[in-house]
Amino acid sequence: MVDISDNITQILTNALSGDKETRQDSEKKLEQKALGNFPEFLYELGQQLSDESKPIKIRQLAATYIKNSIVRSDNLRGIWLNKIDPNAKEQIKRLVLSTLATSFKEVRAAAGIVIAGICKVDLPLQEKWPELISSLCQNSYHENINISLAAIESLGYLCEELTLKTIDTVSIDSILSALITNLSGKLNNLDIVKSCLKALFHTIRLAEKNFSREVTIYSY
Repeated sequence: MVDISDNITQILTNALSGDKETRQDSEKKLEQKALGNFPEFLYELGQQLSDESKPIKIRQLAATYIKNSIVRSDNLRGIWLNKIDPNAKEQIKRLVLSTLATSFKEVRAAAGIVIAGICKVDLPLQEKWPELISSLCQNSYHENINISLAAIESLGYLCEELTLKTIDTVSIDSILSALITNLSGKLNNLDIVKSCLKALFHTIRLAEKNFSREVTIYSY
């Protein structure tokens, strides 16, 4: 019996090959897998992304295929929005979210970009992924610095993708509170400071209405 996980690992490995023919053959196989059973394809890619034993480049490529399939392909985006069972979606989202705990910053960034990509199309966000922003804000205070950084970076990617029409002021309040509290409380950590400032840059453009009224900053 063929191990599906090993099979897609090899295909992804070949997709990174310097040999053009090998690379193109693998890209074709990935396209066929996506068209054949899109939920299974995304789940397999999610497993690759979240698997700590896989090479970083394989995990990054898996993330790229997840995001591009959902965001850039009209056909596959339609399947994601209208034809995938909500439970299957939830499994895929959990795999991506679990990757934020990895110690590899390149993979954390890849997972954050996938999360933002899903949020860009899976709207309204409050209905399709209601716990996401509160979870990211909570994890931004995590004692594990990798988890904290991943959450902050993901909030930045999220705000970079969303618009004033696709995120509510309450969510923006929560994000601003998380970023400002982390920034003011962790000035001795350069990585946190840089990540908070970068995320704030993308958040502020969404916060015009928030700045027109008092915002309460909570300490955790």
